[in-house]
Amino acid sequence: MWPFISRPKAFAIDFSDAALRVLEVRGTSRPLKINTSLKIGIPEGLIEDGLINDQKALADILVEKLHTAQPRPPSTKKVAAELPESQIFLHHFQLPKELSGEDLETALIQQVNQTMPIELENMAWDFQLLRSSDEGHNVLFAAAPAEIVEAYEHTLALAGLELVSLEPESLALIRSVIDAKTSSPEEMVLLIDMGGRSTSMIFVVNGEIHLSVSRSEGGNLLTERIAQKLDLTKAKAEDLKLSQGLKDNRLHPIVAEVFQPIKDEIAQASSYLQASMGKKPSKVLLAGGTAQLEGIDALLQEILGLPVGLAEPPLTIGGQKSLEWCAVSGVALRASTNLRGINFIEAA
Repeated sequence: MWPFISRPKAFAIDFSDAALRVLEVRGTSRPLKINTSLKIGIPEGLIEDGLINDQKALADILVEKLHTAQPRPPSTKKVAAELPESQIFLHHFQLPKELSGEDLETALIQQVNQTMPIELENMAWDFQLLRSSDEGHNVLFAAAPAEIVEAYEHTLALAGLELVSLEPESLALIRSVIDAKTSSPEEMVLLIDMGGRSTSMIFVVNGEIHLSVSRSEGGNLLTERIAQKLDLTKAKAEDLKLSQGLKDNRLHPIVAEVFQPIKDEIAQASSYLQASMGKKPSKVLLAGGTAQLEGIDALLQEILGLPVGLAEPPLTIGGQKSLEWCAVSGVALRASTNLRGINFIEAA
């Protein structure tokens, strides 16, 4: 689908394994002005890595809880959302500059079929023309399993809502925490989204994603390893992680062990980007709930050998700026301002 179609105004919902985050904002100045916000805890297993296991149960929770959002319920029935990187196939393509319209799309499909391990008939997919130059068209292509997209649509329809925009989580995060206007156009930033189930590594230049990699190591695995290494119950390990963070020196080697595969993945991706683009990351930004672990930025700076900082969330919830609201903030920005871009709903 050609992506440059205006988007209806909507509110945002972030579907994570442990909670739903609902957010409606107005304007683009930061911190964002909040029309409505709500965090809804959900039963374990209802959502797993972006997969909705019980659509009716999730819809019932939305129907029951949405009206409790503060300071007021959402002003519309239209919803924007995002899918986790583990469910996304994303790639950059360079296409000849003389192509346009249907010819450009046809050439893109040929490239996808030749280079990506997907069958387009089973996918919802879309693309965005990022820029054009004498060297050709730079195109961002993204795809997600059609059955997952349909599950989101159906779940929200059961709740009396309409899903009008569904995009990769990485694009929402970039929109939320990276300002291309103030960033160096030549600098590559590594945005690490540290969730409970997984960690995503997003390589960004000039506000554009160039590579995204997801691994299964995240906050949940860290809790399990803490419990195992320190002979604690899972509940006590989680409490120790959240209350003490890396102030407790016993956690340093455990965190380092859990994140070693992530370090290896970053090294491999950086080598590929250095060879293909002549660039590698010069700094790291952390987002996601697990990034709130006290001292994780300093430890990762030591592990990765790069400057590491916490992303700046664009809004304040309950008097605090929380990294776990970064992704849904990016979705809400798109919904509020009718921004254009990758949309698996229009592509379905």
